Amino acid sequence: MAGYWWFCLVVLVAPACVLGYTPRYKYLYDNCGNGPVTFPKDVILEFSSYRNSAPTNYNCQVKFQNSDNSKQVQVRFRYLDLLPSADCSIVGLALAEGSTYLTPPNGVCGTSKPSTNYRTKGNQVTVTLANRGSRSSYVDFELLLTSVYSAGNGSCRSNDFRCNNGLCISNQLVCNNYNDCGDDTDEVEGCTLATGVIVGIVFGVLVFVGFCTVFGVCVRRRRRTYIRVTEEAQDLLVDHLQTLRAQYDMLELEQELLKKAVRRLEKKTDWQENHTRRRNLLFFGLSRTATETHEDCARRVRTVMEKNMGVRTTVELERVQRLSSAVVLVRFVTVRDKMLVLSHAGNLRGTQVRVKEDFSQKVRDVRKGLAELRDSYRSEGKPAVMKFDKLYTEFDVFTYDLATKTVKKVDRLKSWRTHRPTLTLTSCDVGAGPSTCSTE
Repeated sequence: MAGYWWFCLVVLVAPACVLGYTPRYKYLYDNCGNGPVTFPKDVILEFSSYRNSAPTNYNCQVKFQNSDNSKQVQVRFRYLDLLPSADCSIVGLALAEGSTYLTPPNGVCGTSKPSTNYRTKGNQVTVTLANRGSRSSYVDFELLLTSVYSAGNGSCRSNDFRCNNGLCISNQLVCNNYNDCGDDTDEVEGCTLATGVIVGIVFGVLVFVGFCTVFGVCVRRRRRTYIRVTEEAQDLLVDHLQTLRAQYDMLELEQELLKKAVRRLEKKTDWQENHTRRRNLLFFGLSRTATETHEDCARRVRTVMEKNMGVRTTVELERVQRLSSAVVLVRFVTVRDKMLVLSHAGNLRGTQVRVKEDFSQKVRDVRKGLAELRDSYRSEGKPAVMKFDKLYTEFDVFTYDLATKTVKKVDRLKSWRTHRPTLTLTSCDVGAGPSTCSTE
């Protein structure tokens, strides 16, 4: 209750301290980006972190202009507290007239207000608060903007007050406890008060100063420390989490891109390998003799093709290479010759010789996975043709997923555009079991 009476006393006595015109208060945060703020005499611009803090990448501009185009604008810092105080390039408060800066381009910062009063040449000034840092900043300042003009011939207009520094202000700004002149002239000359008023002012000031000092220091320290520590800790945590999240997202993206690149390279490599093998056939069951030469091996292959397989047309062989004691790789000059020989593979039934197409290891593994399904179709007398890495039946197309080791049905039309097999089956395509020309 005692605090309440102290407050009432301050409220009753304090108005006696202000005898003149009281300027309007404008808050930077509320007027950010709006049109020009017009004032006839003076105005207070304030930004308090008790209401708002300056967030990351904050840039707020407010333009002020007095209502008389023949006058200028004088800006005086009443209070300044911008953190961090060491570098104005991070957080700064700048004044400019058009494209001309009244302050340094990065503005002013720190906890000491400038002793200089800034004055424009015209009737407009732009105030800019910028936070270029990576976290929100504590900002607290108060500016007094006054409409002034130079005293011509040492005198001012009627109803205006002449300051000792040669400026003229409105007579209503005298003795209002706001240093509108900039040299305190308007708060000294002609401000004599009656004894009772002086006593009331002194008493009120003492009470006000004592109360506000104790209360303000306690609250301000506690609140400022709490806000600063809390905001800094929160900003550090948020920045750390955002950094970790960005790094995690980047790693995930890089991993996915690497996976796609590896899959593309594997697919391209497999395609190139199969493209290289497209003119090859593998002959199984041609055992090596003790005195066999390369020419002997080639003659044996031609003998098998002509006598056992019934290939009457002369085909051209590019290369004959023995891979093992029983396997011979034959490379034809053209794919047409290779397909001609393969079409006669069914004639090898009853012999020890078998013929297979030459594929990459991946395609061979896929064909092995499809072999069981192919044999089940053929055992039921249904057509089933193995073409490259697909199994084509009368109505469906299948492939084998090596990752999940399962048979999957694929889009028939897409597969038909790539491989157009004929289902007019030869003797090596159907039967009770695997034929001599079938693969794995």
